[in-house]
Amino acid sequence: MKAKRSSLFTLAAILFALTAHAQTGTGRISGVVRDSSGSSIPGATVTALHEQTGIRHSTTTTASGAFVFPSLPIGPYSVICELQGFKRVTRTGNMLDVAADLNLTITMEPGGVEESVTVTAETKLVQNTESSLCMLVNEQT
Repeated sequence: MKAKRSSLFTLAAILFALTAHAQTGTGRISGVVRDSSGSSIPGATVTALHEQTGIRHSTTTTASGAFVFPSLPIGPYSVICELQGFKRVTRTGNMLDVAADLNLTITMEPGGVEESVTVTAETKLVQNTESSLCMLVNEQT
């Protein structure tokens, strides 16, 4: 009886450890940068700024205009896109949740360096790249 109880406890501990390890506190921001005609923009600098901590992550768009930040801490982000000859674009209030994949399309307009476009209100971003269910669990649960 004691061995059976010990085995159940060991099994429960292993299952808890596996599920705890699988739940990382990160998400992903990816997308594409295009000009006003819909053509992709390679070589643009894209920065993900964590609005609460001020930590910045930067990358450069590929030949097809794509960018990805594969593993970012959760929280609110501003995404800033810059390239010489285009207006700077800032998208604020992008909430990144656990295991979320925010897929953004950023449209840049021709303009000087001193000009910028800030997008503060948009429709709710929908994660459409994965068909899994996730939920946030607070410390009381």
